[in-house]
Amino acid sequence: EGEYVNFLDSDDLWQKDALEKVYSFFKLHENEIDVVATRLEYFDANKGFGHPLDYKFDKDKVVDLFENPQYVQMHNSSCFIRKNAINTKFNTKLAYSEDSLFVNEIILSKMKLGIMKSIHYMYRKRKNLSSAMDVSETKKNYYALTLEEFHKKIMDLSIKKYKKMPRYIQFCVMYDLQWRIKARVSKNILNDKELREYKESIKRLLGKIDMDIILNQKNLFEEQKIFALRIKNENILSKMSYRNGNILIVDKVIYSFQNKRMLTIGFLDIRKQHILITGKFNYSLPIKDIEFYYVFNKKRKKIIFDEIFEPDDKRGLDDEKYKYRPFSIKEKIITNAKNDIKFYIKYKNEKSIEVLLNFFTHGKLSRENSLHFIKDNMMAYKKKESIIIEPYNLMKSIKLETHFIFQLVKKCRFKQLVYRIGYHMCTLFKTKEIWLISDRISTANDNGMHFFKYVNSLKVKNKKFYFVIDKSCEDYKIMKEYGKVIPYNSFKYKIMFLIANKIVSSQADEFLTNAFGKMNKFYRDLYNFDFVFLQHGIIKDDLSAWLNIYNKNIRMFVTSATDEYESIINGKYGFKKDVVKLTGLPRYDNLSNSAHKLITIMPTWRKNISTKNDSVTGIREYSDNFKESEYYSFYNRLINDNRLLKAMREKGYKGLFVNHPSHVANSKDFSSNDIFSINDGYADYQEIFKTSSLLISDFSSVSFDFAYLYKPVIYTQFDKDTFFKSHTYTEGYFKYEKDGFGPVLYDYDSTIEEIIKYINNGCALSPKYKKRINKFYEYHDKKNCSRVYEEINKL
Repeated sequence: EGEYVNFLDSDDLWQKDALEKVYSFFKLHENEIDVVATRLEYFDANKGFGHPLDYKFDKDKVVDLFENPQYVQMHNSSCFIRKNAINTKFNTKLAYSEDSLFVNEIILSKMKLGIMKSIHYMYRKRKNLSSAMDVSETKKNYYALTLEEFHKKIMDLSIKKYKKMPRYIQFCVMYDLQWRIKARVSKNILNDKELREYKESIKRLLGKIDMDIILNQKNLFEEQKIFALRIKNENILSKMSYRNGNILIVDKVIYSFQNKRMLTIGFLDIRKQHILITGKFNYSLPIKDIEFYYVFNKKRKKIIFDEIFEPDDKRGLDDEKYKYRPFSIKEKIITNAKNDIKFYIKYKNEKSIEVLLNFFTHGKLSRENSLHFIKDNMMAYKKKESIIIEPYNLMKSIKLETHFIFQLVKKCRFKQLVYRIGYHMCTLFKTKEIWLISDRISTANDNGMHFFKYVNSLKVKNKKFYFVIDKSCEDYKIMKEYGKVIPYNSFKYKIMFLIANKIVSSQADEFLTNAFGKMNKFYRDLYNFDFVFLQHGIIKDDLSAWLNIYNKNIRMFVTSATDEYESIINGKYGFKKDVVKLTGLPRYDNLSNSAHKLITIMPTWRKNISTKNDSVTGIREYSDNFKESEYYSFYNRLINDNRLLKAMREKGYKGLFVNHPSHVANSKDFSSNDIFSINDGYADYQEIFKTSSLLISDFSSVSFDFAYLYKPVIYTQFDKDTFFKSHTYTEGYFKYEKDGFGPVLYDYDSTIEEIIKYINNGCALSPKYKKRINKFYEYHDKKNCSRVYEEINKL
């Protein structure tokens, strides 16, 4: 009913004076504009002005979109619209981009846009990533339907009005397409035929967009822009020329071989008189035209690339036109002389170009800072575009460190200065090895805890063991009974992290091996620990997309079964016998059997309904969409099924539902009853395994702990078809029907019937599954902690 309209999202906000200021702005420009765009500011999970289109808000003004076509407006809620200019309705076919189509149909009328930097639309960025755009890439109609109903339609409307497509509309369409060019498409969303059709649709759209608009996208890297040009025109390569390390089209530089994204060093280490390097090259030109090589101590050597470490459950628009290539290098060091290594790229028959060095967290060095890394009486540092490795020299080390300290003082980086000085002071007085041991930051009931208890029982004199855990959690005080505990993320923890010899954990998340987060560039040369991955459970599926030598700096990898061990050694992980050890899980030493009439349901997590993992605590927030999931529906129905409850009452059984830690914030959504209780926080898994008579799980590795005690397991895999396609791993060597320790069910009623059958026979383990258990496990001797400790000492 008003003169101006805004579509405010239900959980967003306006500044208190927004309406007054916008009204005044409209009145000031009465006949010029129909739409006023305001600056978008995040709050809640994210804060600040990080939106990709924030560049257009330099001041309050009116923009002519024929003259300034890059002033794209895609967000409907952050703008105000003159009511009498609304000549369209929302396209109800669209679940995504319906607001972009709506507002741009209106903008087409005058091709002018009001810009107000002074007004902020407060956009809630939810912690559970549940907004439409956060989950868009998991929905099928985000793909072909959106391209047809938004991209093509707005293009057609603009051509109909102006006889040719305004560059502003090209910018709008290309702004959205850039995210699609960067994305990878899950097999669970589009099948091969649908993916081909999706690619063809993008190709047709790119064919209508001017080349310079593609090249002017702010959120595409250079190689991604070339990729887009190659989709647009397969013959574009014939129009490219090469000059002094640059690729040109019509004398315009579109790509430089000397960009810091060309090469990234992921890991660098000195070990047993060898330099070890893993990294990756990014490229988007035909690989047959490019030669990558390195020169080590004046000897030229070809880089041998590995092709197997990319996730194979997702596909890009064209992996051969834009991808990265990982590699690993191992070279013998001359221990009494200076060694150097530098990287080169050669395009066709042109002159070789020296590649710029860039480093990730565990690359030890930095492009920006004068870091130097010391190991085994050798030191490594960056000099121009070379990595130098030479015998340790105290005076040179002091000189390099002093230079870096002056850099920190000059940049007023006093906090970083304190930590580095703290490291050097502690190192001077350090007389024993430091081992930091942990499980999840919020709990301590896994392999880390049991290994910590074991090593403290040894009374070792030359080592100090510390358990790392958040001070606010329940287990903090409990762990102090077993040994020394350090609060996670405290000042003491960060200093101890820097001087640690070993980081030993059942988790392999980044925050455990990088205590300083994004600030690691000031400390990474001091990261000189061996990371021992105790594992959270036995690996039965293919986790190589997550656990591989290119994204995890694992020095020792614990396994428990021969099949598991061989699947790591011979799989896509890249870890070999010097890293992977067959020892058994430490927590198995403490497993015992004292079964009561208790039936436990313990499923694993689902990535598609998980909230964002807190990078500091590792805790996931409550999910608003959880109760809408198939996962919730199945298990809540199961624990309240009248047939099952009746059978349990008759035989005197109780039930326990244990939600996965990734979903524990949503445990309150489940309905308990007189038979089933809901675990909504801390879970003592050892006690649960000890007292339970029957375990119902799905794909969780907890079934291995339970079966280890010769107890029966039921696998209910109602969502098997979608589980592996949308999760972080794919099916591996372990086949449930052939190798599992109990029956495998795929629907609700069969699951209920099988549980009742086990209740009626006293939850007895059949000889068939007992035979499988005996065959699977390597050890049943309760010496796993001892074997793990011995292997760590060998490092």
